[in-house]
Amino acid sequence: MLRALLTSVLLTSAAAAQTIPNMNPATPEQQKAINQNALAFTGRTCTMYGVKLVEVPASVPAEKLKKGMLLATDTLLNAYTRHGTTPTRVQRTDDGGAVIYTKWNNGFMQLAVSTNGTRRFHGMFACILR
Repeated sequence: MLRALLTSVLLTSAAAAQTIPNMNPATPEQQKAINQNALAFTGRTCTMYGVKLVEVPASVPAEKLKKGMLLATDTLLNAYTRHGTTPTRVQRTDDGGAVIYTKWNNGFMQLAVSTNGTRRFHGMFACILR
């Protein structure tokens, strides 16, 4: 019992240590996907990970979800502009999101719609690059 508890605490601590502040820990599968996408987009791998996902109700049609993703992406890019920074590279995606690389802070993020079975989520997958 104590051993299982200690193992759980250590694994949780390790995941938390690799998590970007103010974001949720990424699962090993999410870390692998984020790392592969970061490598393909920036040529670099990740050292810290984070996710922020919100479930989308089944009643929300795909067109409305895409409009919401477009708005979220535009809002984020406008925030960069207001703060006097420009992402190094931005690639819009078909779901209304984007893949964004910010060299100045070693950041990589994807604003995306993700599906898990019949459940849909929208949010951000991110990492700090090595």
